[in-house]
Formats: sequence, C-alpha cells, structure tokens
Amino acid sequence: MRKFHFIWEFLEGNRKRMAAMIILVCVYAFLNLCSPLLFSFMIDNVIHAQPANNPVLAWLLDHLGGAAYLQRNLWIGAAAILAINALICVCVFLRGYWNAVISEEVCRKVRNRLYAHLQSLPFSYHVRIKTGDLVQRCTSDVDQIRRFLAGQISEVVYSVATALAALLILFSIYRPLAWLAVISMPLLVIYAYVFFTRVQKAFLASDEAEGDLSTAVQENLSGIRVVKAFNNEREEIRKFEQKNARYRDLTFKMIQYLGAYWGTSDLICLTQI
Repeated sequence: MRKFHFIWEFLEGNRKRMAAMIILVCVYAFLNLCSPLLFSFMIDNVIHAQPANNPVLAWLLDHLGGAAYLQRNLWIGAAAILAINALICVCVFLRGYWNAVISEEVCRKVRNRLYAHLQSLPFSYHVRIKTGDLVQRCTSDVDQIRRFLAGQISEVVYSVATALAALLILFSIYRPLAWLAVISMPLLVIYAYVFFTRVQKAFLASDEAEGDLSTAVQENLSGIRVVKAFNNEREEIRKFEQKNARYRDLTFKMIQYLGAYWGTSDLICLTQI
C-alpha cells in the first residue's frame, strides 16, 4: 500500500489525465475486439445471410435495415470498419501521449524531491553512504518509475480490459467454447503470483550489484589522482572487472527467470488452443 500511496501522491495534478488514460485504454481494448467481430458480422450475417445468434448483433442487424438492405449497401459495413480503426488510431496516439506526459511530470517531481531531500541530510549521512548508491537512486531507480508509469499501468489495464471484454464476447457467442478458453486462467494467475514473488530477490540482487558498480566508477573518477600517484591502476581495474562481471551474471540470471516465465506462460496458453 505504501508504494501505491507514493505513486498517488506524485500523481497530484495528473490524476484526471491518469483516469482519462485508463478509460481510453478500456475503450481501445474494446474497439480492438470489435473490429474482427464486425468483419465476422459482415461475412456471416450480411453476405451469407445467416441468422445472428448474438442478441447484440441481432439487434444491430434489425436496426440497420436487415441483411438484404446491408447486402445492397456494403459501404455501410466498410465505413463502420474504417471508423472503428480510425478510433483505434486516435486511442493509440492519446494513450502514448498521456503516458509520456504523466510519466515525465511525475519523474520531474521525484527528482526535485530527491534533490531537496539530499540537500537537507546531515553531513554524517553523506560520509556513511556510498555515493554510487545515491547516483543509482537518482538515475536508474527514477527511470524505473518512469517506465512503470509510461508503460506498465496502461498495459495492466489493457490486459484486464481485453480479458473481460473477450470473455463477455465469447460467452455471448458460444458458452462451452468460452469455458475451454478460460480453463487455464486460474493456473496462469497462480503461476504469475508465485513467479513474481520469487523473482523479486533476483531483481534486488541485480539492483544492489548495479549500485556497487556505480560506486566503483564514482570513487575512481573522483580519486583518479590518488590511484595514479600510487600506481594502483591494475588493482582498481581488477576490482572494477569483478564487480562488472557480478552485475552481468546477476542481471543475466534475472533475464533467464523472465525468459522462463514468458516462455512457460505462452506455452500454457498455446497448449490450450
């Protein structure tokens, strides 16, 4: 809850944009599913004049003049398909624009707050803490927040909205097939929860290794004269290579976890198909 409170606090001034973006993503997910559904409607229920089993499609067919009228005026279906895809393009643009505006504005506030906080800390804190850790907090960690706001929130909303809309459409078309389509969803939810609970340790280890690497770079850059004065370049290079190799190995391990997760989850979904 503290993490959500942190995000909510820094969203001040952009909360309406965030709400509008979430609504827009839901509309975008719905339109994405409506486009192929409209193609199916035009081919099956209009051109081939098959009866519409879906009550929504049946209502739409009646209010548009019936199958015979639409067969003589196929441009209506073409115009509807073009209009839906045009709305999808507008939604994609606004989604990217608002994501960028919100994420950059929040990161600006976070950087300003971090800088003001660092200036107010006592001298003893700066003596005790590693400068590389501070550099990482002000760069990599802030960038993680930006990437979360710029992509992850909208992706989560899009995934949930797409799943719910797809389930509604599937159950309205053919319920037995819809039940088969959702049979793996509980397994995927449990698998994702267990995976992300365990992978947090790998992320933390990689993050700490990056902080050690940043500290090594900062100390060598600020103390380069001392290193050269004592002819200690080889030792410092050796230390840096060790920390760099450790950061590489831990990050590679984290990427392996991610690859295993996405590969396994895709396999479960495709096996169901």
